[in-house]
Amino acid sequence: MAERAIALGAAAEPTFLREGRHVAAVFREGRSLIVLDPYLLHTHPLLFDLDAASETGVLTCSSEAAPVRQDATGQRKPAMLTGNLKLRGDDGYTLALEYKKYSPTKDHYVLSRYFKLDSTHTTSPDLAEFDLDKDLTHPEQTSLSIRTLSDDLTTMGEVILPLRGWQQGPFTRERLWARNNQGVSFPATSEQARTVWDHVCESTGLDRETIEQHLLEASELYRKHADPTVDLATYNLDPE
Repeated sequence: MAERAIALGAAAEPTFLREGRHVAAVFREGRSLIVLDPYLLHTHPLLFDLDAASETGVLTCSSEAAPVRQDATGQRKPAMLTGNLKLRGDDGYTLALEYKKYSPTKDHYVLSRYFKLDSTHTTSPDLAEFDLDKDLTHPEQTSLSIRTLSDDLTTMGEVILPLRGWQQGPFTRERLWARNNQGVSFPATSEQARTVWDHVCESTGLDRETIEQHLLEASELYRKHADPTVDLATYNLDPE
């Protein structure tokens, strides 16, 4: 993603900020900071004009994000990413990122992800500082999934393999679930999952069998590296 931004004309090399297993790219161009965080699915970069900071050194910027859902009346309800930048006297800063999604079942927005990044906590794009075995099998990682986004950045589809109980033996395709853009999950073998499969297959250019096999092979890699003494939490498949 950062390499693509540079290819499209970004004037500066990015700095990669890290909190735990999360990384965001920050470009500094003159008196502006531009933040790109594809994990949080925002449709526009977060652009902070440092000269516009308040007396307390605080700046806020928001962007729509995916998924774009609908409420009971059909009204458009995009997810939102908000960045709160706090400047420090040493030319450093902290960046809090809040990602909220509309919940059709609750009829209001809910906080889905929150990260607080610091300009002094940087990493390299080659993942050299990551312990991949540890990070990829972290207890918070309770599923494997393939998540796709439509070309117009509005509609998501996801095929999910919950990992709880992985110690009991290899997974089969019957353990897969599909989640639609409204946040409703179905067994991936059910008729209700067909529209999700259509979206994921179209977005990836792969057929259903290939996607299923990819997730099952990924689960075997997980089984080789994960600690069998760690019990994972149940993955939440309730309607969002």
